[in-house]
Amino acid sequence: MQQTFKNLKTTMFQICSFNFDDFRAPIDQTKTQLNTIENTQNQMFEKIERTNTACRYGVFVRSKYF
Repeated sequence: MQQTFKNLKTTMFQICSFNFDDFRAPIDQTKTQLNTIENTQNQMFEKIERTNTACRYGVFVRSKYF
């Protein structure tokens, strides 16, 4: 019983002293990567929409807009 209590006490200490900052940097990096992917995707959708609009109305759009 005393050994079980000691093991529990040790486990509680390990949980309470756990350093969550070790995970903050990878999480922030992942968020940055997801934002970059989302921005790139939005730019692609804008280009596709401009192309569709140009094709729909038969308008020649300069390549600088693409």
